[in-house]
Amino acid sequence: MLAFLCFITSCQQPAILTESQRAVIRDSVIQLNNRYFDDVKANRLGAVLDYIDDSPEFFWVFPPDTTVISHDALVAMFKTEVRLYRSIDLVWDYMRVEPLTNQYAVYTGKFHETKIDISNRVTKFNGAETGIVVHRPTGWKFLNGQTFEVSQKKD
Repeated sequence: MLAFLCFITSCQQPAILTESQRAVIRDSVIQLNNRYFDDVKANRLGAVLDYIDDSPEFFWVFPPDTTVISHDALVAMFKTEVRLYRSIDLVWDYMRVEPLTNQYAVYTGKFHETKIDISNRVTKFNGAETGIVVHRPTGWKFLNGQTFEVSQKKD
């Protein structure tokens, strides 16, 4: 009987979020994304560790590859990019956040990026991104997602 009761309680649906709770989660996830972009603009790519979840569930996919990048691979990639670019400017055109629970939310949005590398070559990138964020004791973190290229132009 105890095993049956444990099974029944573990299968219960999560509590439905109120509109007020959903608004707080939406604002928090938008702030997470904006703080991340602000840190990149301020040449703090190394701050990526403040934003990504350090768990086995973390992964990301970037264009043009379809290879899944782990936490450690993403950190290494950003450490390399710090040395390759003089500046990176990222701006969200729009973003939509859909809270799933108090702990998880999905976001999707369109952004544009302008990079200036160490040889002063400018690359403009229009992209879209969708991902899942998770709430940890230290705040919201990127858990997994994918960035898509909409268009790219080199000057």
